[in-house]
This record gives sequence, structure tokens and C-alpha cells, in this order.
Amino acid sequence: MERKKDNMIDIKLSDLLGFDANGTFVKDIQTSNFGKQVMIECICNPRKEAISYRIVLEECKSITWQIFTESFDPPGTEDPNGADLIGLNLGQDQYRSAFVAHTDVFEVLIRYRDLKIISDNA
Repeated sequence: MERKKDNMIDIKLSDLLGFDANGTFVKDIQTSNFGKQVMIECICNPRKEAISYRIVLEECKSITWQIFTESFDPPGTEDPNGADLIGLNLGQDQYRSAFVAHTDVFEVLIRYRDLKIISDNA
């Protein structure tokens, strides 16, 4: 199922997904078309009934990354679920305000035109 909202202000991820998104981990981030599209692969509640979903940002204008190297787990002890999503601001489309994802490993800010949430489980 795919959901799209034009105005993300005051919209929570749980509202878009239709389930509680607490306990989300970022499994992977992929870019295509030289960064114009960003897909963030997530898993929610991996220790119980895991729910997978993707956040797709289209027509991206800028991407800013910060990697917290001091928070990387020693080799062999990484969390198999990915980076723990600590904070999320979906921003606003049409480049009005940036999407911000903050994890225990990195933070990314993305200015985008359109945002879609795709869930395999809904």
C-alpha cells in the first residue's frame, strides 16, 4: 500500500502508516538518479511482528548527512536490525522544509518535492 500526503506539517509517521511506528530501525538508504530520489528502507518492531516499509523522497534538491562515527558498534557487534530511529520530522513537500531522520548512527536532512510511504504489510 502506498500513501502520500501533500502537507506533512503536524503529520506523524504512525498516522500515515496506520500503525504505531515506535521501535523503527533504518535498514538501508538508497539513492538513484544522482540523489534526486532517496529511498529509506525501515523495519518496525523487529523483535515481535516485523513490519517493513519504505519512505521515498522524490525530486530531492539537497541532501545533508552527518555520520556519528563515535556511535558505531565494534565490528561483529552491530545491531542486525539497523540504525535505531530516534527522531523523525517528515518536513513539508515542495521544498518548504526539510525531512530529517536522526538515528544512533547518522542524521540526514533532505529537501524534497514529494514524499511517499510504501508499506508491504498494510
